[in-house]
Amino acid sequence: MRLTTLLLIPPALGWSHFSGDSFERALEENEYTLVACNEKSTSLEQEWTFPAIPSIEVTSIDCIYSKSLCANYTVSSLPTIRLYHHATLLQRYRGPRRTSSIVSFVKRMTTRPCNEIPTIDASEISTFLSSDEVTFLAHLPSTSLIREHFEAQAKKYRDRYTFGITSDTRDGGRIECYNREDEMHHVLEVKEIGLVPSEGIETFVKKCATPLIPELTRRNEMEIYQSGKSLLHYLPPSPLHLQIFHQQVRPLAKKYQEYLTFLTTSPSEFPDAPSMLGLEDEGGVGLAVQNPATGEVYRYPFRGDLPVRAGEVEGFLGDIVRGKVKAWNRRGDGGGGGRGHEEL
Repeated sequence: MRLTTLLLIPPALGWSHFSGDSFERALEENEYTLVACNEKSTSLEQEWTFPAIPSIEVTSIDCIYSKSLCANYTVSSLPTIRLYHHATLLQRYRGPRRTSSIVSFVKRMTTRPCNEIPTIDASEISTFLSSDEVTFLAHLPSTSLIREHFEAQAKKYRDRYTFGITSDTRDGGRIECYNREDEMHHVLEVKEIGLVPSEGIETFVKKCATPLIPELTRRNEMEIYQSGKSLLHYLPPSPLHLQIFHQQVRPLAKKYQEYLTFLTTSPSEFPDAPSMLGLEDEGGVGLAVQNPATGEVYRYPFRGDLPVRAGEVEGFLGDIVRGKVKAWNRRGDGGGGGRGHEEL
């Protein structure tokens, strides 16, 4: 039975690994193949359940059992998710390991990089801008150098965001962006793009797509630590706690974004995070504020399984500024000379 047929059955947890022959046959027979290369990734396994996607074969490879197969396809890090067009690698997936995000990625990669949209009204603009997690819509003339640069950015970032373009410029030439998760709408007027359109547009794309509360990864670690801001780390006990945290503190992240970055940090990605933030005694979960410039860490009082609340977090930040919270000492005495954090 083909996996595309199996996807019509209510999904169940559990990998359905392909061997070398069956995987290569799937590449030959299907226009698109989505594959997870893994080694006992429980968190990814929980998300590897999909609704039926037309023309897409969904499979997985156990890189412990099929080491030579993974080596033949130059799989160097695990787990990794890839989309193939027949036997040609189309794109590696870089987004969150969530079912909904992976499905959106597949849909973006199997359609045009930039959707041509006819004359549209305000309601149609709103519908399009809310169609994906991050969506861009350019209002530019059909013959325009800036349009060419926008389309180039659409090709570059098509795996992550949805792009559309219309020649309707009745309200002026501009590029709109909507970040659905953070409920933030951005507009870049043509006159603001600058002398180098490619750079101006790419800067706008990155600005709009950057979440208010990013997840710390190896890819963004250096950029975040060199931002000059203090960092508020949250290591959640469960996915539900993480969801509540996002809902609660998103307004605070927006309020303090000029000098404080709110982060979610996973010990599976950063095994040393609990010890670095003084959270080992709390089971490797909790919240702490870190100043990368001074090395100071301020631990939020341990709450066990209780969710983090916005008002309490804001009060904690205020106590740090007022010197009421001591910096954590790695030696374990819990002190820090009683010295507060003068500026977050």
